[in-house]
Amino acid sequence: MPPRETPAAPSRALVLYGTEEPVPPPRLLRAGPLSVEFEGGNLRYVRFNGEEVIRAIAFLVRDRAWATCIPTLRDLRVEEREDGFDVTYGGSVEDRGGCLAYTARIAGRGADGTLVFEAEARAETDFVTCRTGFVVLHPLEGVAGHEAEVEHVDGRRVRRAFPRLIDPVQPMLDLRQITHETPGGVRVACRMEGEAFEMEDHRNWTDASFKTYVRPLSKPWPFTLRAGETLRQSVTLTCAAGLAAPAVSAQAATP
Repeated sequence: MPPRETPAAPSRALVLYGTEEPVPPPRLLRAGPLSVEFEGGNLRYVRFNGEEVIRAIAFLVRDRAWATCIPTLRDLRVEEREDGFDVTYGGSVEDRGGCLAYTARIAGRGADGTLVFEAEARAETDFVTCRTGFVVLHPLEGVAGHEAEVEHVDGRRVRRAFPRLIDPVQPMLDLRQITHETPGGVRVACRMEGEAFEMEDHRNWTDASFKTYVRPLSKPWPFTLRAGETLRQSVTLTCAAGLAAPAVSAQAATP
């Protein structure tokens, strides 16, 4: 009997990007003290005065089995100026005969330290998904075990701590905005619009971050976006150096 052939290991490109096609390197965008890497339609390593403030912001589509759909991007336009940048593009994903198309806009402004990522998606057909929308990753360093100001969807504000130890359940729910301060004293407000967001401790999956995502897990999944249905979401970061955190009237909560 001839020896059984060992299947070839997948390439690094296939493991990282799901395709053998060449992937353009990240593009560094700057807006005054704000900088970010743009890659594959999404953002990573957001820095203010060289200090990391957010690990990643991405608009993602998960299929009915939670696999991440690889989008086809088109009409990418990047405009860079001394004080900021603007990015626009379109994207689409197809899965089992369903199609979802979306447009995105990213804007960075150095004058006020803001970064805006907006997306509008439209189901071209009935589209079954477990998650469609923004994901924000906070880094661990200088964040784990430290307090943040949390604004809930109903406008209530409380102070909560990012878990120091790995939390098996969601540490923050029903989120509209999370504001934290970095070790370097940068105050970072992350505002998420379009749906209620919630957070999970990504260390449960061996990732060094806290992940805030859209569509609470308390809602049924997978779910269907009906043909013609649209959704609009946005994430806005506002960074400022050397500002003290304002007092919060609500009672502090423990993680």
